[in-house]
Amino acid sequence: MTRLVLAGAVTASAILVLVSLVPYWYVRRFLDHRAARRFPRIAPDPYLVIATVWSRTDDGVLAAAAAALLGAGLITVGPDGVVRVTDRGSAPRHPLEAALLGCLYRAGRPVTLAEIRSAGEWRARRDAFFRVRVELLPRGARQRADGVAWTAMVIVVGLSLFYTVQLTYFGETLIVPFAVLWLLVVVPVGWTVSGRWPRRRYLFREYCAEQPPHPALSRLDTAGRDRLVASLAHQPPAGRKVQPEPW
Repeated sequence: MTRLVLAGAVTASAILVLVSLVPYWYVRRFLDHRAARRFPRIAPDPYLVIATVWSRTDDGVLAAAAAALLGAGLITVGPDGVVRVTDRGSAPRHPLEAALLGCLYRAGRPVTLAEIRSAGEWRARRDAFFRVRVELLPRGARQRADGVAWTAMVIVVGLSLFYTVQLTYFGETLIVPFAVLWLLVVVPVGWTVSGRWPRRRYLFREYCAEQPPHPALSRLDTAGRDRLVASLAHQPPAGRKVQPEPW
């Protein structure tokens, strides 16, 4: 097989696979949208909605859980953001609210939400809760990797590598010129395909973004909101400045 025939066969095979990905992408999009029509019947947990939408999950979940405890009279938050347990009110029913109250109890002193956020106990209980909640979601509501886009990129990168080998191998080019030539090929081609190839939409996140805010956050007055922000933005012992995400 000559170089020209080999290059033609590899190119034709790559184009065939790329073209076959297009109808598959449309079929998958149809299935995703059909699954999205069932989202209103899921009634997702309000904390799962926060975790799905917010980029800073800890800030959102902690703010909502603390707002629920604050509204129930179980905690107070000072102007400096320090949280204190009151021992009043009924025990919280939601697992994350109970987990936050337990962390506050076991701290043995007034703390800020920034300190709770960095506690291993809180992260472990939060992650365990979300693992269970995500498993209860139907398959169409779970975020999955975009296998079609990854397949297209792998084909493009592999094809550019093949062409570079064809151009350099028979000329006995050294490894450095080979690498430079390959980068000159793969960077513009990969950038073009990556920018043009349609991405898979995470429709469940879009659905969650349309939901109303957590009820406890909606009931907060301006003073309570400012105090929670101060508690989340408090300077932790490690000296890391935390910028809370607004809600």
